[in-house]
Amino acid sequence: MATTPRKRTQSSEGWLDGLSAREEEVERRPVPIGLIAFIVALLFIALEVVGVILALDSQYAAATLIGQIVTLGTALPLLLGLAAVITGWARGWGVLAVLLSVLANPLVLNAVLDGASRL
Repeated sequence: MATTPRKRTQSSEGWLDGLSAREEEVERRPVPIGLIAFIVALLFIALEVVGVILALDSQYAAATLIGQIVTLGTALPLLLGLAAVITGWARGWGVLAVLLSVLANPLVLNAVLDGASRL
């Protein structure tokens, strides 16, 4: 496979060369998938709180729609968190995102609260 050098020739050197990133200085870091999953999980928790407030305000259609969105949407931070745990990219945030997405799912939350009310 043919490659081309990234070095500049002597004729193209100028006053802007000091501002450009050198090849040895550029270090790519992996995307923090776990942190992204954690933030998405927090957004779905906030959306669920909005849905509960709407339900308490007798706006049942909007609350039902938000509940359905949250029920399906909590799969996203769950999958992203699992990917972060497996790949090791922000693993701690990924574990938190998995826990929050499972607990924020309205189906799981309903079962937990129902079980707690029977105690």
